[in-house]
Amino acid sequence: MENCYQPASQRRAIYPDEPASQMLDWSAIAICIGAFLYALTGFVSGASPKTIVAEPLAPLTANQPSIIGNAFAVDALPNLGRPSYLKGPVALYGSFLGGSGDSTGSVTSAVYPAVPDFYMFVSGYPNRPGNRLLLEVETTNHQKTIQQVAPFEDTGGKWLLKRISLRAIEGAKSFRILATDANKGSDGWVGFSLPFLDRQSGGRTGLLIVKQIWFTLLAMAASMAALWAPGFMLRREWLRVRHHLFSPVWIALPGLLSLALLGLAAWIAIDKIGTHQIAPRLICRVPLMIFFAIALVYFFRIRLSSMVTGSEMRLLAVTLAVIAIAAGKSMYSLGPVGELFHGEVSRTLEIGGRSDSRLPYHVTQLIGKHQLPTSPFARELYGTWTFSDRGQLAALAAAPLVLTGATRMPDHKPEDAWTVFDPQGFTAYRCAMIAFAASTLFFVYGVSQLFLPDSWALLACLVTATSPFFIHEIFFTWPKLEAAAFALLSAYLVVRFRFLLGGLALGLGYMCHPSALLSTPAILGLLLLLPRREGTDNTALWRRAVEMVVRAAVVMAGLAFWLVLWRMANQPNYTQTQFLGFAFASGRLVRTPGNWLRFRLDSLLNTLVPLNQFFFHSTDENINAVEGPSPGIVRFFVQPWSTVPAGAGFLYFLCLLRMVYLAAVRRPGWMLALLAIPLLVFTAYMGVDRSGMLKEGLHAWFITLMIFSVVMWWQSRHETRWFWRLCALALLTRVLDLLGMMIVPVVATQHAIVEPPFVLSDVMALVLMVGGAIWLCWYTYRVAMGLSDKPAKTPDGDERLPFHRALSR
Repeated sequence: MENCYQPASQRRAIYPDEPASQMLDWSAIAICIGAFLYALTGFVSGASPKTIVAEPLAPLTANQPSIIGNAFAVDALPNLGRPSYLKGPVALYGSFLGGSGDSTGSVTSAVYPAVPDFYMFVSGYPNRPGNRLLLEVETTNHQKTIQQVAPFEDTGGKWLLKRISLRAIEGAKSFRILATDANKGSDGWVGFSLPFLDRQSGGRTGLLIVKQIWFTLLAMAASMAALWAPGFMLRREWLRVRHHLFSPVWIALPGLLSLALLGLAAWIAIDKIGTHQIAPRLICRVPLMIFFAIALVYFFRIRLSSMVTGSEMRLLAVTLAVIAIAAGKSMYSLGPVGELFHGEVSRTLEIGGRSDSRLPYHVTQLIGKHQLPTSPFARELYGTWTFSDRGQLAALAAAPLVLTGATRMPDHKPEDAWTVFDPQGFTAYRCAMIAFAASTLFFVYGVSQLFLPDSWALLACLVTATSPFFIHEIFFTWPKLEAAAFALLSAYLVVRFRFLLGGLALGLGYMCHPSALLSTPAILGLLLLLPRREGTDNTALWRRAVEMVVRAAVVMAGLAFWLVLWRMANQPNYTQTQFLGFAFASGRLVRTPGNWLRFRLDSLLNTLVPLNQFFFHSTDENINAVEGPSPGIVRFFVQPWSTVPAGAGFLYFLCLLRMVYLAAVRRPGWMLALLAIPLLVFTAYMGVDRSGMLKEGLHAWFITLMIFSVVMWWQSRHETRWFWRLCALALLTRVLDLLGMMIVPVVATQHAIVEPPFVLSDVMALVLMVGGAIWLCWYTYRVAMGLSDKPAKTPDGDERLPFHRALSR
C-alpha cells in the first residue's frame, strides 16, 4: 500500500500488467467525469418543457357520436382548463354539471381501432365507490376484455396524462371508453379525454431516446461518485496517517451523511438574500459540482486501486454489476400486467398495492418547492401516510442528486407518462436509491470479515448479491435495504465492543426506515454471544449478567437518541401509529386470538415453505394486481419478493436447509440469537400481510442468513466435496431465478420483448439485465469452485479467525 504515496509516474510503472487495476482506475475517472457532466447539464440545459402534440384517434365509424349517455359533457369540469402543454384538438369531458357536481350517470365512447399505444387524460375521482373509468377491448374472436384506466390514486383537480398500451391483449381489434359517475358533490366527479396519439416534434424516438439514456447514465454516475468518492478519499488519508485501511463498512457512510446534510441545508436555508431568492437546486448543485471536479482531479492523481485490496477490487466490480442489472430493469419500458402505476414515471416495476417505492421522492418535491412537511402540499402527496411515519435519511440524501440534474419538480404526484429519463426527476431519484441500496454490499463484506477470511467474505457478498430477493430490493426503490445496511453496521460495531456507536448506527437505520428496529432482538442476542474482553474475569455469573445488562443499556441509549430526536423534530405532528398497530392486526380478519394465531401461522408457512404461497394463497391481494387477479406466471415470480425459498433461489434453498441443520447442531446459540428468535419476534409483529414476510422488513435477517450460510460452508469445507459442488452449482443456477423474475412475467403477459418507441433503450436494458446476471452468477460459481481448490487460512496460519478463537475458549 505504500505505492500510493509515490509519484504518479512511478505508480503507473509499477502496475504495467494489471488490466483489472487499470480498469478500476479508469472506471473511477469515468464515473467522476459523468458526475461532473450531470451537474453541468443541470446548469446548461435544464428540464425540457413538456409538450404534447395530439392527434385524435379516428373512430371506426365516421359518423358515430363521440360519447353516448348522460351526466357527462365537454369541459364540464370545476375550474379545470386544458393542460397548458397540450397542443391539438383533444376533447375533454367531465361530469361536473350544473356547477355542483351532483349529476350522476354513465357514458360510452365511440369505438376506436386498437392501436398498440395511445394517450388519455384523466382527472377527478374515478376511484370513488361506484365510479369507474375503463376500456372495453374487443378481440378478433369477439371476446371482450376490461382494462383499467383510472389511476391508482385519484388526481382531483389536475389532469393526469396516461399512456395506455393494448399490447398485452392478444388479438385486440377495437376498444371504447366506459365512464360512470355515481357520486354527488364536489369530490365525486370524473373527467377524461378521448384517446389520441402524441405527434410532438421529434417524437419519443431517435435522438430524444439517446439523450434520455445519456442523462440516465450521468445520473447513475453522479449517484455513485457522490456516495463513494468521499469514503475512498478519507480512506486514503487514513492509510497515510494510520498505515492501514479502515473497514469497507465505512466507505459509503461519509457520502450518504454528507448528501443528507446537503439536502437538509437546501430545505432549511435562508431562502432570501436581499431581494434574490436562493433556489434549493442551486444550494445542491454548486457544492456537488465543485466536489465532482475535486474528485476527478483527485482520482487522476491517486489511483483508486492503491486504496483497496484484491478482494475489495472484486467487490467493487460485483457492486457495479448489481447496479447495472438494477439500472437495466428500471430502464425497461415493459412491465408485468398489473404493474402498479404502470405507464407512469413512478411505476413500481412490481404488482400489488405497495406505493412505498415513491414515498421518499416526495421529500425531494418538498425541498424543491420549499414546502413544510406539514403543509397542505405535503398532505396531498402523502395521502394516508405522513412525513413522520418513516425516517427520511435516504430521502434527504437522494434530494441533492435529483435537484442537481436537468429536472423540474412537479406540483403533484409523479404520475406523468413514463419515459426513460423524465423531467420530473423520478429517474434521477431511482438512480440515487439504486446506488444507495447496492452499497449494502460494502456492509456485508465488512461484517463477513469478522467471521471469514477475505476470499470467503467476498463469497458471502456474492451469495447475497446474486440472491433474487436482494436484486429485487435494489430496483424496488424503498429504503429498507439502507435500513438493513445500518443494522449490519450496528452488528459490526457491537462485535468490536463499540456499544454506543452500535446503538447510534441502529438508530441511523431507523432514520432510513422503521424496519431497522426489528433488528433489535438480533443485536441484543449478539451481545449474549460476545466473548469477554481480554484481561477481564467474568467467571462469576452475576458479573456476566451485569455486564450484559450494561452493554444492552448502552446500545439502547444510542438507539434512543435517534428515536427521541425524530419525535422532537416532528412535534406536534409525530405519528407512527400505523406501524405500531401491526402487532395486533390480523389482516382483514376480525381481531380474535384464534385469527391472530392462524394469520401468523399462514404468514410463517408462506415465508418458509416452498410454493406454499403460490398454491394455497393465490388469491391474496398482496400478490395480485390492484385491478384484479394476476396471471399465474406473474404470481409465481412474485415469490422472490416474499418468500425465502424463491428469494434465496430454489436450488440454493436446498443447500440452506443443510447449513441451517449444521448450525443448529454446531452453533445453536448463534442460530437462536441471530435467526430463530428474530424471525419468531417478527412473525408475532407482522399482522398486515400473510403472503410472505420477506418484503415486510426481513432484509437484515435475510442478509444475515446469507452470511451465516457461508460461515457454515466455510466451517464444513473439509467434510463433503459433493456438497461444495452442489452449492456452487446452485449459485450458478440463480441466473435462471434472476432472469425469470425480471423478464419472464413481462414477456409472458405483454407478448413482446421490446416496445416501440423505446426499442433502443429496451435493447440496452436487456443487455444490462441478461449480461449482468450471467456474469455475476458465473463469477460467483468460479469463486466458489476456486475456493474448493485453495482452502483459506488466516495470515497467522490458523484456519480460525481471532473472533472464532475467542469463542472457542
